[in-house]
Amino acid sequence: MPYVALALVVTALIGGGVSALADRALPGEPLYPFKIGINERAQHLLARTDVAAAQHDMDAIATRFDEALTLAPQGRLDATGQTLLVDNIVAHDADIAHSVVALEEKQSYKDAATISSAYRELLVREKSTLEATSGHSTVGEQVSLAPILTRARVLATSASLLSNVTTKVDAAKNSQ
Repeated sequence: MPYVALALVVTALIGGGVSALADRALPGEPLYPFKIGINERAQHLLARTDVAAAQHDMDAIATRFDEALTLAPQGRLDATGQTLLVDNIVAHDADIAHSVVALEEKQSYKDAATISSAYRELLVREKSTLEATSGHSTVGEQVSLAPILTRARVLATSASLLSNVTTKVDAAKNSQ
């Protein structure tokens, strides 16, 4: 029996070490799938509220943009990395929309409006950063950042619309 306990402790230590290392991984690196598939999914599942889940998703989206800005100047943001980042951003965007809908269904209109507004601000900020970076970068960097910037522009527009709607719904509900 002590061998089983020792094996569990060793497994936990190794797993925790891999998890910690994976948190710094970038697209194209061996631990990146662990980072987005295990670490981030576990953090999302552990979120106790829809607001916490949405905040986690916003943090993950900000991280994806940071990863793109890290890899592009190094010439390491290839088509596979672009697709991986965009797909992950889209998945987190869908999770945020789900959280906003869940909040509205619970009649937590203020929280839905707050999340929508924070998300819009995040995307506008990230879009501006990408545009500024792209404007001062090499042609190769511009090409590698183009799909990420395009997605940021699209999501910023849709997040603005969502924020406007949730803010109006919150205002209407508060005036009743």
